[in-house]
Amino acid sequence: MRDGHQNGNEMVIEELVSPDFVLHCPDESSKTRDESARTYAAMRNALADFTISCDLVVAEGDMVAARTAMDGRFVRPFVIMEGMEYEAHGGPVHFETISIYRFGPHGELLDEWAQSDNMTLFSQLGITI
Repeated sequence: MRDGHQNGNEMVIEELVSPDFVLHCPDESSKTRDESARTYAAMRNALADFTISCDLVVAEGDMVAARTAMDGRFVRPFVIMEGMEYEAHGGPVHFETISIYRFGPHGELLDEWAQSDNMTLFSQLGITI
């Protein structure tokens, strides 16, 4: 997955992630596979030296839990959606998530339940809520 999200290899995403994939977000909203991929593309665009690292993985049955960190330097505008753009400040950004993933019988990713510290991320991006 890192090759898909970190490096933008869409073929990896199409191969490993079900077309019916659902990302269950902390705010109780959800995203499709394509919406999730667009979010990662926006991060890759905005953050120079964008990296994804995973320092803890636990698996049981068809479920995997992982603690993941994303890092980069905020050097280009971050476009969340049409009309929502945040100007770069050149500084570092460090973002952590803990996610639980559910896989199908053929190894395809079906669901992700993500928990993240969005307030810390927003403050690093200079976004006030």
